[in-house]
Amino acid sequence: MDKRKRIFISPLDWGLGHASRLIPVIALAKQQGEVFLGVDERTAAYYKEFFPDIIQIPLKGYRIRYAEKNFYTQLVMQIPRIKLAIFREYFQLKKLVKKYAIDVVISDSRFGLHNRKTRNYIISHQLNIIYPKNLRIFGKALSAVNRFLLNQFTACLIPDTHNHIFAGQLSINPAIRNQHFIGLLSRFSLLNKRPLSVQKFQFVFVLSGPEPQRSILENIFVEQLLNTQYTALIISGQPEKSNSERLSPNILKVSHLQLEEFADVLLNADIVFSRSGYSSVMDYAYLGLKKVVFVPTPKQTEQEYLALKYSQERICYSCEQQNFSLPHCIQKIKDFRGFEEYKSLARETTQATFINL
Repeated sequence: MDKRKRIFISPLDWGLGHASRLIPVIALAKQQGEVFLGVDERTAAYYKEFFPDIIQIPLKGYRIRYAEKNFYTQLVMQIPRIKLAIFREYFQLKKLVKKYAIDVVISDSRFGLHNRKTRNYIISHQLNIIYPKNLRIFGKALSAVNRFLLNQFTACLIPDTHNHIFAGQLSINPAIRNQHFIGLLSRFSLLNKRPLSVQKFQFVFVLSGPEPQRSILENIFVEQLLNTQYTALIISGQPEKSNSERLSPNILKVSHLQLEEFADVLLNADIVFSRSGYSSVMDYAYLGLKKVVFVPTPKQTEQEYLALKYSQERICYSCEQQNFSLPHCIQKIKDFRGFEEYKSLARETTQATFINL
């Protein structure tokens, strides 16, 4: 990448997963050129921790919400707003390219961030979308739209191995032009010192994703923990806030943790409970976590697929949110081996070199 390049980078506002996996990308881009970040309020606060000196430009997100009921109806009703967001970011980028003389655009799953005057890269592991049963009738049409949108970019950068070890069927789609497998992307690749190894919680609960499902899962965790003696840490996944709260003498809730401290509590926990988003998969593989329970977001087929994949491979136990039982998970997780055997592979692929931007 030429030192004179001016690089615009922006993640999808779908929880913090897309933002966190861009951290090694931003770090690499920063070494090679001048970086500008397109952010909303939450990602702005998050990136300040890692890159306080990088210029941040407000960029509205898609603001997708997960309904408690009638999920698919509500999601379909949000399609016009998503389309509007794609058009809006396309025209906003056009102005930014002119104002800041942008040379390269790196988008994480934001389909409108490409411009004819720049080289445009989209990062996505979801080349093959898995549809719920009641939407499969529209599968071919929706897949064609996804393919069309991805092919608007100079290249599609896929955070997986060539043999699809981590994303499985999600990263397989030969119809996407100019695709490059770049290896895993984990925020923990930026750890510049060993974890502190001073904090010990039996259970760590990592919350993420859009509302209201983030809060629903938090309430489930808290309700089942309060009547126990387990030491537990709940990380609410809200970096825009800065607070901590003792829910009981043995339960601590924090809004966010610094990178080293986050790695420390994950590595020292007996069990980590988490959504099964792909960014979480990459992080846990990089750290080689031994015991992980996945609770996929209801009706989010990507997370349901990943939870099932890793459960069938006897790596992580998976439990549906509506049937979540802490005692049941504690018993079942004993039969699963965790990510430890994937640690070296995950770290090797994380060092993969990006194509010359």
